[in-house]
Amino acid sequence: MAQVITSTAIDNMKREAKRIRKATGVPHHAALEQVAASRGFQSWKAVMAASATTAASVVLPLSTPPIGTPGAVAHGGNSTPARALVAGAGKSPAFGPVSGK
Repeated sequence: MAQVITSTAIDNMKREAKRIRKATGVPHHAALEQVAASRGFQSWKAVMAASATTAASVVLPLSTPPIGTPGAVAHGGNSTPARALVAGAGKSPAFGPVSGK
């Protein structure tokens, strides 16, 4: 099974690589590779692939929640604020209609 990594772990690894770069003078990409290897990855690219796997695993479904649950829309999904945005397209609230030129 592929190793999965969080965005927080990625951020921590980047900080560690920055410390290594400053302490040793190695290029940042080499420091990233070193940090990846120290965490059991073959390369920094493998770290990023594991991160993408994590992001893909937390994608929310596109279905509408049942009525009565938080976030549900009781009127068939036709949002008045969304209609107002479409109706107001091309208008700037501060300066009036926006010129197409």
